[in-house]
Amino acid sequence: MDREYILQVAVVFAAATSLVGYLHAASVESTITATILTPISISKQADLAFGEVYPDGTVTGTVTVDHSGGRTFQGGVAAGSVPGSAGSFTVTGELGSTYSLTIPASVNLLGPGAEMLVNLNHNSSGSLSLGADTFKIGGVLNVGANQSSGAYSATFVVTVNYN
Repeated sequence: MDREYILQVAVVFAAATSLVGYLHAASVESTITATILTPISISKQADLAFGEVYPDGTVTGTVTVDHSGGRTFQGGVAAGSVPGSAGSFTVTGELGSTYSLTIPASVNLLGPGAEMLVNLNHNSSGSLSLGADTFKIGGVLNVGANQSSGAYSATFVVTVNYN
């Protein structure tokens, strides 16, 4: 075989091999996106307060503060002159988003006498349809028959998260 012929075959083979690889390759552009949401936040407008309560000394009782701040009494308790109020909170965040709310089911008030159990509840819609939502926290205070007089209190955490 002639040396020039072998060289021509090698050049043709190399060209064909590179062309085959090129015919089997493809590419496309892709886009990267990100959307930054408004951070969710919560603020407190008012604490939950049961106001002044008088135990009757013989029977346990409960004081309920509803979401409008109204109080009802059952058993051996009566209203004092200082009214109660529901806790009030405002959540702000991304318009049209939904959120979950976490509060403890109950807390114990501490003071000069026996602890008093408070069962908590709320009326949160979980919706930021207008970019904000205001909700209330109410509860039921369990007062002992011979509950010692004095100031009782507790703290609890209210947490909101985007769904």
